[in-house]
Amino acid sequence: MPTCATFFNGWILDKIPGIRKLNWKENFGFGLYYADQYAWESQRPDRSLPYWELSFGLYNIGIKFFRPLHIDLAVGFMGEKHYRTGVVLGFDL
Repeated sequence: MPTCATFFNGWILDKIPGIRKLNWKENFGFGLYYADQYAWESQRPDRSLPYWELSFGLYNIGIKFFRPLHIDLAVGFMGEKHYRTGVVLGFDL
């Protein structure tokens, strides 16, 4: 069952005068995913449940009215152990 929460949505960057003109929006996020077992559990029994992640992203990146880009940095954990860190580049339609 996935759950996700996002916070701030530009509240911090809107307080910085030079960056406010760029009209970028920051976003902090939290996601939690829980399953009774994973498909690869027999291959990787050392992984504990649940999987959860923290993320930070910059949204509304672009020029003038064309602002479809966003970039996120996400850090994932399996239980208490660090699992993976990644960068997500996105394009909003």
